[in-house]
Amino acid sequence: MSVIETPPAPFRFRGTLRTLCAASLVGYLLTPAAPIAQTPSTQVDATQIAALVLYPAFFHNRTVIVQGTVKIVGGDTWIESSADARVRLLRLTDASDGRRIQVRGTFIDVGRLPASDPRLARFGLDAVNIGSVRREWPKPGELLVVSAERAAIYAPPSGQANIHAVVLDPDRFQNQAVMVVGQFRGRNLVGDEPAAPGHDKWEFVLRNGASSIWVVGRRPQGPDFNLDPAAPKDVGRWLRVSGVVRKPKDLVYLEADAIERGESEPETGPAERARPLPALPPPELTFSLPIEDDTGVSLTTVVRVQFSRVMSAESFVGKVRASYAGTGAAGAAPVRDPDLRAVYMPKDQVLVISFTRPLERYRRVRIDLLDGICTPDGAALKPWTLTFTTGDR
Repeated sequence: MSVIETPPAPFRFRGTLRTLCAASLVGYLLTPAAPIAQTPSTQVDATQIAALVLYPAFFHNRTVIVQGTVKIVGGDTWIESSADARVRLLRLTDASDGRRIQVRGTFIDVGRLPASDPRLARFGLDAVNIGSVRREWPKPGELLVVSAERAAIYAPPSGQANIHAVVLDPDRFQNQAVMVVGQFRGRNLVGDEPAAPGHDKWEFVLRNGASSIWVVGRRPQGPDFNLDPAAPKDVGRWLRVSGVVRKPKDLVYLEADAIERGESEPETGPAERARPLPALPPPELTFSLPIEDDTGVSLTTVVRVQFSRVMSAESFVGKVRASYAGTGAAGAAPVRDPDLRAVYMPKDQVLVISFTRPLERYRRVRIDLLDGICTPDGAALKPWTLTFTTGDR
């Protein structure tokens, strides 16, 4: 019989942007109008890292695009904004410290998923260290990650501004006059935004591709159109809006000077055009103790096996076996195979195998890692065997 356990590894959260209580208060004060329909799961949302920190419940399990600076601390990779907001980056193996990048991936508020959720491995969440919160699993809002799908070096946009550029890099455009084109989405009728500016009764959301922004200060009407922010029938109309970019308290909006009819002008960013992240190499075993064919091994030995990549802890369940090979010492009575306990340590990428009782003297012991063990992204480990011989004590 084998038992697989996964102990919590240290949880680290760094950054002094704001407390979670403050984030909750802001979210309460800036509640958006209720959407008429749930946002489709296939929608992509360009946003700022600070918005992910302020509104983790809104962005949880959504595909997002953010830009920021890579920060590597103690082997952990983060992406942070100029305001010192940061979230963990997963599945980005070649990021350079200090490099400014744009990333597309799935945003996860880890505490909103149960520890047994099968999606954790797919997102690469086995690689997250969470133990120093002194409990088995973080609370909502405590551990925020982006599981990367695509990434590109960020280059400030050249030429005329658009919604995508303004949303991803609002500091660059703050208090500047811009002209943008997008589709009318009413007073957040489709649930594009996590909060509302509360500026006036005519404010509305304008969206183009993966990016959306609030427009305030002018009624959405012109010589040949008159749109109602509360009317679903008006959603989808293309508008051209000129105004000044404002960013009070991390909520970006456009203070409009003029609104007129517009035409479809789809927008894309570098992370949308970038090639998908390359597949990581399959995992391999890099070290074992005891080593292969070791002799005189202690009867109370603990077997340690290290891997080249972080593994999915759940994939070890039922896939670790121990047995006695051969007949042992002359005249020795048959014995049952040893029972084991296997504990996977994601921080060290080590599987620790201990035995529930001392091993038999002078026995050849065989440890098998069976087919089906894999990494969080599904890369399979080849079946592997370790054999060693015990001593007399």
